[in-house]
Amino acid sequence: MLQLALIGCGEHASLFHAPPLGKIARERPNDVQLVAAVDLNIARARALCNDFGFKKAYADYRQMLAQEKPDAVVLVMPVPLIASVSEEFLSKGIPCVVEKPIGANITEARRLVEVAGRTGTPHMVSVNRRFLPPLNKAKEWVSQQGKLRFLRANMLRYNRTEPGFVWETGVHLVDAIRHVAGDIEDLSLRTSGGEARSQKPEARRGEIENQKSKVENQFSIVWYAASLQFKSGAQGSFEIQTSTGIAEETYDFLGDNFRAKLVTQQNGQSSLQCWKNRELVHEETTTSTDPAFITRGEYAETTEFINALLAKRAPRPSLADILPSAEICHRLLIRDKVTK
Repeated sequence: MLQLALIGCGEHASLFHAPPLGKIARERPNDVQLVAAVDLNIARARALCNDFGFKKAYADYRQMLAQEKPDAVVLVMPVPLIASVSEEFLSKGIPCVVEKPIGANITEARRLVEVAGRTGTPHMVSVNRRFLPPLNKAKEWVSQQGKLRFLRANMLRYNRTEPGFVWETGVHLVDAIRHVAGDIEDLSLRTSGGEARSQKPEARRGEIENQKSKVENQFSIVWYAASLQFKSGAQGSFEIQTSTGIAEETYDFLGDNFRAKLVTQQNGQSSLQCWKNRELVHEETTTSTDPAFITRGEYAETTEFINALLAKRAPRPSLADILPSAEICHRLLIRDKVTK
């Protein structure tokens, strides 16, 4: 049996990590036990104990480690603490899930990859797009039709003006592209910006508000774009547009006489359409009865981590798997700074 602890019980953890952990623990009581929820705000840890079945709440993860000795942990840290806390667990040999981004900057990300390689500790990065059911269905369908010639992806968001958006969230889109089409051989990057303005960025979750909006600061609207050449020979492009009127992602896969198009919403709803020889041959839409943590991929992601540890194999994706996606986002950030 795996004894698991969740460290960090803010809004992100309560929406995206605790629900699948709770469901799996209920479904597989002989495989998984949720021994602890940890947060500096112990009231939040207690709330997750009540809502999802964690055994005990703690305010200090080191105290929890001394008393519970979990087999694995899920780390949902504020961005400035991701690298240091993850490195501590990797160095202790405790398997962990690391919530993206994989550090506050590219230097921390590269170091964390080095630590993971040196310690050999099983770990996994939380990038749920790799486990998005319709995205993987589209990937499989495309592979059956022939060679992928072009992949186009678009991330739309509303009022996401925080400076680290492309590093902290845009990495989802970049990594999903690599998941489908493979490694990128060459790329050209572009950014476009609007006027800087004094405002608080919209808080998608409490951590953003707490860390970045205690006082009003200058934020600028930046949109990102790239043209891609994949090692497979396919070409592609992506756009990340942070100030539109909707939160949506689109993935478009094109080949000779076939096309698959996926549109996903932040609430977990999605639609997939597949065409071949001018005919619509497959169409599906998620239903409102499907829990969002299942339709968004978090349940499958958490299941992969647990099944891998039970089978004594390495979970995927690893820090090394995600680093190339982080490198691209780092380049976008650097380009943005240079062009201002």
